[in-house]
Amino acid sequence: MEYYLSHTSALQIYRALRTRRHELLTHGFNEYLNKFNLDARQLLTKDDIPYRDLVRAINTELLVDYGIELKNPVEITVSNKKNSCAYEGIYFHVDTCASLDSVIKLNISSFSVLISSPFELLFQMASKLSLLELVLLISEFQGRFVIDASTGELQSNWYSPLFKKSELLAYLSKKKGARSFRKVKAAADLSVENAASPMEVKLALRALMPVHKGGYAIPCVELNKEFEIQNMSGIKSQKKNRAIDLLLSSGVSNARGTQNVALEYNGSVHESIEIAGRDYKRSNELLAAGIEEFVISKNEYDDIVFMDNLFTVIRSRLNLSRRHTSLKQRQIEREKRIKLWKELEKI
Repeated sequence: MEYYLSHTSALQIYRALRTRRHELLTHGFNEYLNKFNLDARQLLTKDDIPYRDLVRAINTELLVDYGIELKNPVEITVSNKKNSCAYEGIYFHVDTCASLDSVIKLNISSFSVLISSPFELLFQMASKLSLLELVLLISEFQGRFVIDASTGELQSNWYSPLFKKSELLAYLSKKKGARSFRKVKAAADLSVENAASPMEVKLALRALMPVHKGGYAIPCVELNKEFEIQNMSGIKSQKKNRAIDLLLSSGVSNARGTQNVALEYNGSVHESIEIAGRDYKRSNELLAAGIEEFVISKNEYDDIVFMDNLFTVIRSRLNLSRRHTSLKQRQIEREKRIKLWKELEKI
């Protein structure tokens, strides 16, 4: 294999494909790995076209097909150092272990190119990102939102996840010993599924992470889980599905079932009269279904005293044991929660 697009260049492409709901992703990239006979001899190689002209050709096609142009430097991984060159606007990575099972063939208008598979991309980005940044990236791929490849703005339009957490963990089970494995595995373990925004991921991390790492140690947090509840605007027998931003529980069932608490994050879009009205209706419907709901905005999210008091109440509602610690220990733990909040705010 001569080369493939990797690192931030591959990330740009995946984000563009997701916002356009490309069939490569809507049908699952694993299908495409099995569907194509990836023969490197059929691909453009250095002998066929100079890398500089190759990147120019790829950008031309990507601009036409997907409305993006790869940002400089375009990152290319080659399997042999002798195939790397000094070109302005191109950065070469050398991976002697590069193989066709870690890439995907992408057909664009007039030719095909190889790009890192989403799983392999995580290993490549691990050296560029902090642990929490990598958690956010994995959660983006497992979630319903996309960061726009061109503008960097949030696109939250219920996109299909790129892969499931179980699929990623299964892949990682075969990668033990690989470079950056421990970091990618730690990030995968912390990642969440089905998030509709980065703020939902950050809020889930603060709820889930253990106390010694700055979290509130809630055992189970599910994002945008749908509940069938009574439609209070319709006839009595009519039911409807409601997606809850964060559904918190102890993860333990008893005779009355599992105790759940809903936590909703309201961004600026919820300030409109129409959406605020829907929020009130949702709160009443959840309450009627026996699910207590707490609602916070960015102001409350940033207020450590408010968040500490809120999660004290939530833990009580979930029948989780109350922690009895010294004043000094409580101060240390609050400092860790502030540190986690600051680290997440940088992302």
